[in-house]
Amino acid sequence: MKEEGIFPDLDDKDVEDVKEPEDFRDLIDKQIQAGLDEAQKRVLDALNTGVEPNVIKQYENTLEYLNSITEEQITDESDRGETLRKNLLQQDFMNRGYS
Repeated sequence: MKEEGIFPDLDDKDVEDVKEPEDFRDLIDKQIQAGLDEAQKRVLDALNTGVEPNVIKQYENTLEYLNSITEEQITDESDRGETLRKNLLQQDFMNRGYS
């Protein structure tokens, strides 16, 4: 399967270590993990530690919003840029526990 490209992210040692059915299952799990992007890995890790899906969604939406803010928006000297900077700072203080 590795030679045919079905498991492209695995090395020869991984394949050689398959002796039991459980080893093959672990190999498939490893291949699946290798195909996940960073956001999917974060969500999977959070779910595996017991974080509720709605909480994960809230954090992922926040990360998506923060990643969408450009340098131009932050350095904008208009009222819009000032409001954005104020809101970001205010939210950061609230996240740190300040009122």
